[in-house]
Amino acid sequence: MPDDRRSSFFQALTGRAGADVSGTAGGDVRGMLIAAYGASRRDPAKPDTAAAAKSLGVSQRTVQRWLADPTRQQRYRPRADLLTKLSTRARQAATTKRGRERAIRDTLLAKGLPTGMRVSVTGQQGPERAYARFRTANFDLDDPSLSSGFVTAYIDGGDQGAIDWLRDNSDLTYNMDRWYFGDVEDVEIRGPYGRG
Repeated sequence: MPDDRRSSFFQALTGRAGADVSGTAGGDVRGMLIAAYGASRRDPAKPDTAAAAKSLGVSQRTVQRWLADPTRQQRYRPRADLLTKLSTRARQAATTKRGRERAIRDTLLAKGLPTGMRVSVTGQQGPERAYARFRTANFDLDDPSLSSGFVTAYIDGGDQGAIDWLRDNSDLTYNMDRWYFGDVEDVEIRGPYGRG
């Protein structure tokens, strides 16, 4: 379950949809490339094959072959050493401060969202543990200091840092003195008051 939460926060804050940050060598190659190197400037749905090739020491065409249609993927899989390196880089993008900072700098901060955002968290949660149930709670971070504080908490502490920040600031963002988080299944980030 922590991997799901890590993935949800990473995808929401970086905009890297489909990113695989599990760190398992048997994971989705496309998802690991998106997590580690971001999306292509030409097509945001595809990974940045040039950055991946440069980092992994292979040609860009080799990386493109890894992304070939599924019927040919068995033939064009990365070598074991490259797959290990790729899965490590993908995991580190979400588990290290440096990786999170780089991923957010490339996407979220470029969009200008730290001027305000709405964080929607879906999962087991409530005002107290006894009242926790499966729900979606919207936390309005409409003040620039709140949104930058949330982003900084995520960069510094990862998904647990973000959860702790939301819990500690629930009186400012959700009008509740305290808030309990159990399992988090999904996280979505939009502009202030749900825009964007």
